Amino acid sequence: MPRKAPAFPAKPSINLGRSTHKLGAAAIQLRVFWGTSRREVEERLSLLVGRAASLGAELVVLPQETGLLFLETRLGEPPRWGMLIERFDARLADWLRAHGPVLEEAYRETFARIARRFQVHLLAGTLLVPNSQGELHRMAYLFEPRGELLGTQSQTHLSPGERSCGLGAGDTLQVLEVPAGKVGILVGSDVYYPEVSRILCLLGATILIHPSARTHYSQATWMRGLWREVQANQVFGIESCAVGQGLLGRSAIHAPAELTRAYRGVLAEARSTDAHLSFSKKVYRWSRCFFTAC
Repeated sequence: MPRKAPAFPAKPSINLGRSTHKLGAAAIQLRVFWGTSRREVEERLSLLVGRAASLGAELVVLPQETGLLFLETRLGEPPRWGMLIERFDARLADWLRAHGPVLEEAYRETFARIARRFQVHLLAGTLLVPNSQGELHRMAYLFEPRGELLGTQSQTHLSPGERSCGLGAGDTLQVLEVPAGKVGILVGSDVYYPEVSRILCLLGATILIHPSARTHYSQATWMRGLWREVQANQVFGIESCAVGQGLLGRSAIHAPAELTRAYRGVLAEARSTDAHLSFSKKVYRWSRCFFTAC
């Protein structure tokens, strides 16, 4: 008598963890600008964060060097952002060493208010902060909905140009807890060093965040950045890019390829490398087990 074939479920079951908490995430693609006042900077950023929050975002990410918006016109004739990112000069470094504490206070107060106003977890890009030895560190700040600072992460790998201008590297990696899991932040060029992502994921990170500011963009560069780390570690990723004035990028929300359409590894992405978008196409809600669009 022939054996009866075993019954298989109609749909494959994916178990990436016990939690089924859903998270609305937004990657803001920011067209950079030089503000004329601290108030103007806060108003313009509030419009973007508020738009994302109105669509259901609970975790909002801003790009690298957002803290430089608070320089206003203090450096005289403001340079193009692309030149500032590519050629981090001694004049800017000296100014930041002299006025860093004042700049950090404005930055922290502003983003604490924005996070509290819209009741979101807000990764407020990065800020260059001097330590007691005069070394500048590129730091990312994560604020919680109450406006409190949840934690920071310093860049741990530097380019030769960054070192020559007096930037210092951090030596600590940590993960930060949000309602849907643990967040690991890849600051600056850390995204190109696989060991950084791996350590964060071994510490329990289920979401990798990369605030970005680049002067060039290509598919190859994009794929060797956060997309690669998401696929290698089978986690989720949020990449927020600064664009305009010589900066290019494509903000995206990444996921393991097996969980996305056409196995692209992308849940949502900006349609252009230089257009101003408040979020990458759509705000998605994810859990570790399934996805639903807002």
